[in-house]
Amino acid sequence: MMTCVGSQGHLVWNLDTGVRWTSHQELVFHASLTPFVPVPALAKPAMIAIGDRSMALVSPTGQLLAFSDLRGMAIDTPVIADFNNDGHNDIVIVTAEGLIGFVSRVSASYGLFQVILATLILGVGSVLMRERFLPSAKVSKD
Repeated sequence: MMTCVGSQGHLVWNLDTGVRWTSHQELVFHASLTPFVPVPALAKPAMIAIGDRSMALVSPTGQLLAFSDLRGMAIDTPVIADFNNDGHNDIVIVTAEGLIGFVSRVSASYGLFQVILATLILGVGSVLMRERFLPSAKVSKD
């Protein structure tokens, strides 16, 4: 369960991520909550929650962005860097069994939606302006 509390102490959001923490005697388990910025230029942070055998990526608004089961228990905090040089930060989690890597990808559909919406608004606006300021020629039927 992740909870966000506002600066005045009020509840902002509450989310069950599915990530669980338990105590293990045989291995030093390292649960963590780590800030994550997928694209440094955009600076929209999220939180990575790492539990026993799962991890979740949660947005600042409390939306579950991604969830994954891990093949082993995390034994250190995640390493966050742009490993494949694509401009997006990636995640490497160190487990008792080895390393697990996650590649972050930012969806381009939101930007495409903005472009389509702007084109539609400009098109409708230009038609309305033409109708308003450029009177159409009347054809007489003599």
